[in-house]
Amino acid sequence: MFRRTLFLVLLILCPYCGVLGLLYSGQAELARDLLTLLLVGQVILCVPFSKLFIRIVVVRDLREFRDFVVSMKKGGSPLFAGLPNQTEEEDDLLLLKRALNSLSRVVTNYRMRSSECLSAARQDMSRYRELAEIDQLTGVYNRRAFDQELLCRIAWAEEDGGIFYLLFLDLDDFKVVNDTHGHQVGDEMLVRIGNILQSTTRDGDFPFRYGGDEFGLILQMDERDAVQRIAARIRNHFVGNPYDVDVSIGGVCFSRGVFDKEEAFQKLCRRADEALYMSKQSKHNRSKACSGCVLFDT
Repeated sequence: MFRRTLFLVLLILCPYCGVLGLLYSGQAELARDLLTLLLVGQVILCVPFSKLFIRIVVVRDLREFRDFVVSMKKGGSPLFAGLPNQTEEEDDLLLLKRALNSLSRVVTNYRMRSSECLSAARQDMSRYRELAEIDQLTGVYNRRAFDQELLCRIAWAEEDGGIFYLLFLDLDDFKVVNDTHGHQVGDEMLVRIGNILQSTTRDGDFPFRYGGDEFGLILQMDERDAVQRIAARIRNHFVGNPYDVDVSIGGVCFSRGVFDKEEAFQKLCRRADEALYMSKQSKHNRSKACSGCVLFDT
């Protein structure tokens, strides 16, 4: 900026040096006419040359600053390139560019740290959510997550007319296994049924642990035979296990208007529990018609 100003000053003063030369050589009248011509010419050219000066010198710098700000706004890391080595005395524009370069570096570092912190926070939230919703022993959803999910499924069925099945599962004589073989074997059986539920179900289904040795499934399907096939696959996984443990399954179908909205949650769970109880009783009574799964339509 200083060099540009000095160049313009010298450009303006050069004609006046010529006037001084004429005066020094004794040509006063010619010097007066030349001086008058210079003054009139400068007055005439002052406005357009001022505009040209502003456009060349000022507007160009303003455009650089505008591009700098726009780039930072879009998340970039702009820097003014080609700045000379810093000296003790510099014009204001050069100092401003250096300050903006420093600001850009600070903002870039801040964005990087913020991105890292945000990524870590998301991972922590995912872990906390898993701890809050996943049963740590079996890997399926816990009772808290089930309560929330069932309410959502009921609302979906009531609003959109969807149909789903709620199944309750219970390991037969699980207490005997615990008392006879120890809690480690009991935990292995619980983990096993958790793995079975996750491998048997599809996307959109919801396996959960209700508590103790009671598990469950929310199946988003409307075909009773398909639900029976899933129940049969689950029971087949227990055939021939060394501890002679079997599983009983009871369930109920839910659709719009089956229960009052205010009582749907409690009544649905109660009906599924009744179906599970009937399934277990059929086994105890050695019913020939027992399939290990009892389904209620409502």
